[in-house]
Amino acid sequence: MIKAVLFDFFDTIAADFYRVWLERNHYSRTGEFLELAKGIDEGNISLEERYSPQGLVRKILQTNRIEKYFDEIIISGEIGFAKPDSEIFRIALKRLNVDAPETVFVDDLETYLEGARQAGITGILFKDTGQLKSDLEKAGVTISPNFRI
Repeated sequence: MIKAVLFDFFDTIAADFYRVWLERNHYSRTGEFLELAKGIDEGNISLEERYSPQGLVRKILQTNRIEKYFDEIIISGEIGFAKPDSEIFRIALKRLNVDAPETVFVDDLETYLEGARQAGITGILFKDTGQLKSDLEKAGVTISPNFRI
């Protein structure tokens, strides 16, 4: 039985402004742009050093009143581990007091799903909300009849 669903934030719940900026300026998330993204995700480079205010993800969650929908919020830069490092998933499991086989992780990038799978968590690649609902149901997640997309 699935007891917990973990969600990536950028490009799963909200648009990734860094990806959007790269695309608009005809860059790709490779080389130095990939290294910058990894450094920010891991907390080695602060967002405010590069392009945004302190605590950006928390501010987005609070401004949009999203926090109330989650039992735990784990931000890579606050804990020093980032996907696909399986340690971030172990931290989530511990905080939620669930075992890996009882957990599903949703992300828009296959490489990040691999870290979850290494931790024993089922991964679902996010493409769109209709597909997500279907894949969650297939994984054994009970979807409320009141669930709206």
